[in-house]
Amino acid sequence: MPAVARHLPSYSQRFASKGRLACPRLWQGLVGLWAPGLGPAGSRLPDQSGYASHGTLANMDPANDWVAAPPGWMLDYDGTNDYVDCGAASATNLTGNFTLAVWACSSAAWNPANGKYRPLATRNSIFQSGYGLHIYERISPAQVLLEGWSRGTGQTIVSHIVTALWATDRIYHVALVLAGSTLLLYWDGRQVASTGSAALPGSNSGPLRIGYGNSALYLPWPGRIGTVAAWSRGLAAAEIRGLYEDPGVLVRAAGRRAARRPGLPSGVFGVPGVFAGRAIR
Repeated sequence: MPAVARHLPSYSQRFASKGRLACPRLWQGLVGLWAPGLGPAGSRLPDQSGYASHGTLANMDPANDWVAAPPGWMLDYDGTNDYVDCGAASATNLTGNFTLAVWACSSAAWNPANGKYRPLATRNSIFQSGYGLHIYERISPAQVLLEGWSRGTGQTIVSHIVTALWATDRIYHVALVLAGSTLLLYWDGRQVASTGSAALPGSNSGPLRIGYGNSALYLPWPGRIGTVAAWSRGLAAAEIRGLYEDPGVLVRAAGRRAARRPGLPSGVFGVPGVFAGRAIR
């Protein structure tokens, strides 16, 4: 894959302060944190939230699919059958307000003729109870949509057209927030769509997967995915902006928490020296 383009804010642009969290509440309500940025961990993608919903690399090659890319390490998905299965843990079986946030880039141009969904991260399936984020290659009208969804007794989908906007090999930050009765979609730190009277996600036994979904109408993600995080609350707009402006904020927080917890198995928090408490630039 070609080198990804870097368009992320940096500390030199004064978007965040070194050594402290721009939004100190970001750890509150965090129920899942899968952060490749902490470094390669073999065939497992550890959940750093404390809920132990560790992901298993499926059909992936740990020797080649952990790749270095700004703002840290990412996992490279081949678009054919690669994905990470994080199981059906109760922590991510969210039935109220929630937030799902993902760093990702694609390595292939989107093709509306596919008529399929390309999941970034999803709990269960858009056709069943759950929630998720995906790219939808829509046949008619021919469009490429960034979409988030929540489904329980009803279903709500929020969309943003990215047909001529989503560039290949460029890292983007996307987030889906359910706050009260409003479902909001964010792209690179700014709100791009919202809808009211949103459905709550229903309880389900489906898995949370990164890069693939629990349905034959999904196609695997083609490209790299970095940090994926889920909260049991709707993050405020300033917090979403903080995640975008400071790409390493959750990685640093996870690293600091790890340093305060002696006796963890080696390798749980990645390769020594990859993080080492420094700001990810």
